[in-house]
Amino acid sequence: MNTIYYFCRYHQSDTSSKILKALVLKLIDNNPDIIPVAYADYIEKYREPTLKVLKRMLAGTDDVPGLLSGASPCRIIVDGVDECEPKEQRYIIEDLLQLVSVDTTPTKHCKLLVSSRNLPDIARALQKKVKAASAIQLSEEKDSMNHTIESLARARLSDMAIEKPSFALSDTTIAELCHVIVDKADGK
Repeated sequence: MNTIYYFCRYHQSDTSSKILKALVLKLIDNNPDIIPVAYADYIEKYREPTLKVLKRMLAGTDDVPGLLSGASPCRIIVDGVDECEPKEQRYIIEDLLQLVSVDTTPTKHCKLLVSSRNLPDIARALQKKVKAASAIQLSEEKDSMNHTIESLARARLSDMAIEKPSFALSDTTIAELCHVIVDKADGK
């Protein structure tokens, strides 16, 4: 199954155009047989990979199918939309949702996973466009999240104690640091 993904980063200018461009490149990398179609239908015809061209390239138009239709079924994962500029978040969600409805036949379909903190603008954009969307609220699983954060912190700090003996990280110090990290993370 084709899986293409993009991970947004804090203090990085992630835009809808940048995300779609990365998804196109990953899709082509996973499916080299679609290169001739991408070249003939888009690269030869358009000088710049504008947002409009990238959306057409992935989702297609009424008369020209997009690259996703040739790579179905497909899974698209975009993580950290909340890390993007607030003014870009809604546009990113709207552009990604256009990709989901590429082909609705049972054997050819595209599914989208967007992971983000539950921010009002993102939640509104998702609810407005996808009435039957499922949401997983990790904020309702605070104990599990805290346990996961603690496990990750403990493993990394234990590795650090071995790698850097000069830090003198005792088991007690590691436990105290884990407690501080879990408190500061506040389930996030």
